[in-house]
Amino acid sequence: MALLVVALLLMGGCGAIGMPGAQVEIDWVDFVHLNDEQYTAMGSEVIAGPEWIGAELGEVAFNVSDNVKDSSYRTKNGDAAFRDVGTPIFEVIDSPGFVAVQDAAEVHGYRIYRAEAARDAQPVRYRDMDFADVVKVEFHEGYTQPSLRNTLTEPEEIDQLLAFLDDSQVDSTFSPAGQEQFYTMVFYRDAPLAQSI
Repeated sequence: MALLVVALLLMGGCGAIGMPGAQVEIDWVDFVHLNDEQYTAMGSEVIAGPEWIGAELGEVAFNVSDNVKDSSYRTKNGDAAFRDVGTPIFEVIDSPGFVAVQDAAEVHGYRIYRAEAARDAQPVRYRDMDFADVVKVEFHEGYTQPSLRNTLTEPEEIDQLLAFLDDSQVDSTFSPAGQEQFYTMVFYRDAPLAQSI
């Protein structure tokens, strides 16, 4: 009898631990699913300007973060983690594997998403970025709705900044005095996507 009670208790707990249909809290990554491809939001890519936004490719049909608690759910075309239903998804001109979604919290008003197939198309870490063809650097202040504070376009100024960054040391003990401020540097080439750090 005791063995039967233990077996029933174990079976009752199985539905919550990795079993299909289990109701769980899912920690979604920011994505959009379009044309049988999942695109993941990128933190280092910025649209170089609205002129690089192409045709509308589709729109968000379902918000999974607000509606899905089933761990066995498989995303489908039109699904997005954090975008509202009806949000348009745009192509990025001359950038296969990348799409854009309007987002006022981003530099130039668009969030960039990358397909898994385009994983190696753009570096995501500063030390992997190619700065040889940088033609402009912008400095933006603020984490949400960043505002432009300064722009460098002279080659000498850009070279000085890059030399300064290359000579910089990481200091894990650094603690800012006073209130922290958030700044983004955006490095532009003659391309649809710029790199931000």
